[in-house]
Amino acid sequence: MNKHLSDSEIAEIISAGSSFAGSHAEQCTQCRSEIENFEDNLSNLRQWARSISGMPEEFWAAQRIRTVLSLGTTTEPAGPAFPRIAWPAFAALAALATFMLARTPSLPNEETQAATDHDLLVQVERVLESGGPAALAPTSILLQEISANASSLDSRDQIRERNHEN
Repeated sequence: MNKHLSDSEIAEIISAGSSFAGSHAEQCTQCRSEIENFEDNLSNLRQWARSISGMPEEFWAAQRIRTVLSLGTTTEPAGPAFPRIAWPAFAALAALATFMLARTPSLPNEETQAATDHDLLVQVERVLESGGPAALAPTSILLQEISANASSLDSRDQIRERNHEN
């Protein structure tokens, strides 16, 4: 048994204005009666709208022609390229961006950066000397090696300075 027509299939048959030939509705009385019922309701709606408006049939024919012609010959854009409501939002964003860029903090100089790095290293050494967590044990070994290398470099620098003084 064939399935009945869906709403979209019924709408296609009605909008095409074709007969039931070759479709399921040709053999199915239920689908055919549903299509005919819908067409009757649509016809009644047209008649009711015309009777309410009080306009003659010639008016509606001319109206249909004007509508078709206006749809085919429209050359004006649908609206402005940049809607008026977007301008205030654009201006606010531009002002915010300018304000944020003007308040960019300055970078610290190299002396301040070096002092901060040295202070941080001193703090790390204090934590490690106080018996820090076991997970940092490899770090303490690395820190000891760095300290040993740093002290040997300092002694070399002092020797070089003495040689240059003479």
